[in-house]
This record gives sequence, C-alpha cells and structure tokens, in this order.
Amino acid sequence: MTLGREFVRDWPDGTRRLFLLVTAALCLTQAALQASTDQFPSAQEVLDGRAFQNPREREIFFLQQIRQKYAQHWPALLTANISAADYEAAPDKLLRFVEELAAVTAGTDDPIAITNLAAIICSPVFYANTNAYRPEILRAAARAMVELGAKGRKALADAFSEEHYRTDPVTLELLAGVIGASGISDTDLNAALAAAAFTLTATNGGSYPNCTTETTRVLAQSPDGIARVAQHLKSTDVFKDPGRFQAVVDGIVAARASGLRLNLFNLSDKVASKLRELDAHRGPYYDDLAELQTRLISALATLGQAPEK
Repeated sequence: MTLGREFVRDWPDGTRRLFLLVTAALCLTQAALQASTDQFPSAQEVLDGRAFQNPREREIFFLQQIRQKYAQHWPALLTANISAADYEAAPDKLLRFVEELAAVTAGTDDPIAITNLAAIICSPVFYANTNAYRPEILRAAARAMVELGAKGRKALADAFSEEHYRTDPVTLELLAGVIGASGISDTDLNAALAAAAFTLTATNGGSYPNCTTETTRVLAQSPDGIARVAQHLKSTDVFKDPGRFQAVVDGIVAARASGLRLNLFNLSDKVASKLRELDAHRGPYYDDLAELQTRLISALATLGQAPEK
C-alpha cells in the first residue's frame, strides 16, 4: 500500500455463558463487560419477544435497544466490536457492524459512535495496518461519520492531519471520495480537503500528486469548496510549488469546474510571463513551470474559453 455468528457473554459468576445467534457480529468480551457495574441484559430481555423479517432488522433493533435503554453498556459494546483484530481477521464481520451502527446512529451525533468510528480512519493501527488493508471498512466508517451529523463530520475532517498525510495519503484520497459521493458541503470538511490539496506536505517538503488531484476534484465540485480552490490560484502560491499545482489543475479538470476558467486563464498569463523571464536560466524549476503551463492550456481547452474580464 502506497504511500449466523455468536454474541458471547460470561455471566458474573462465571458459571454459564449465553450464546445468542445473530448476524452482525455483536461480540462482547469479558474485559469489556467488566467495565460496567451492571449485568448485561439477556437477549430475551433486549429483543422482547419480537419477530423480525430478516437478521439485519433484528441486529439494528438490538443496537437501538442497547443504545436507548441500556446506555451504560453502549460504550463497551462498541469498543468490543470495533477492533484492529477484527479489521485484520474478520473484515466482513466488522464491515457489517459498522454499517448497522451507521443505520442506528444517523443524525444523532452520538459521541461514543464518533469516537469508535474515528479510530478506524484516524488510527494507523487501522488505516496503516501492515497486515491488512480494508478500503471497504474505511469507506463505511467515513460514510457513517458523514451521516452522524456536524460533530461526526468534524471528526472526519480531523483525519486529514499531516501525520496521516505523511503516513498514508492513499487513505485520504479514499476519504475524500466518500465526502464527494455524499454530496454534502460542510465547512470543516472543505477546510480539511483544502489542507490536503494545498498545505500538507510530505516529510521532504513535497506533496503527493494523486492525493492533491483527488482532494482538489472533490473540493471543486462543491459550491463552497470552489471558492476555496480559487483562493489558492494565485501566482504567489503557484510559483512556490508549480509541481503541486500541476496536480491541482488536473483536479479542476476532473471536476469540470468551469467556474474556475477565468482563474486559470489569468494564472496562465502569469506563468507565461514567468517562463519568458526564466528562459535564459532553465532548469528543474523551469521544467515544472513549463509543464504547469501545458496543463493550464489543456485545461482551458477542456473547460472552454475563459469569460471576458
């Protein structure tokens, strides 16, 4: 990487164990149960004799009941079921749990759910796990956080850190894709996307082109985000790192962001002037600038002529 299961519970006296067959892998460990002073409710008590059309419906109801009526057990339940061990060895189980948790907590900004889901996308134990890479779980966790509410989205935005960027920019590309697919325009998420596109750096001071392109694409497809992109299309910024802005231009084209045509047109004029100034002193910087100009010209051809000033 680039850059029918069982719900198991030991009763307090340790003499018997309850096995409830369910299909969303709700597995509480003994250690998790010891975190609560109250006895975990029996399956019969939680399900209350209800009949369900399918296992997923039963699982969602089970989670809803624990969250609403047995809230003291909610943190232990989530901690026990969202683990690096399952990420590696039981990804299908973890994926179903995350998806069902999303269904239960959508619109609630549940702090316990946010904390546990954020671990999946923010902790290197998950996203930089050298034994397994589970993009489907990372996407599911990110979607759940978008759906949780404003606080969930803020926690998702916090994943776009420089440490994360330097450790695994590919995961940030994936998270950006989820944000884009959600169709939501959120201030915190747009700020995070802008940071990945224009600010965050690799350990050598450089940037990751694919991450730059994808985060720019998603940002430029948002009504509020496009203004953020425009703020960075200034010659003073571009001349500091023309290589990075090659990927930015690619992202703008991928987004079909025709609203930025005038910005690109003006930038192309300034890049052309800079190239003339440096003509007698060619080198790697000149080459990066020339490549940027090539992409600017191509972008203008793709997006159409710039409107009159």
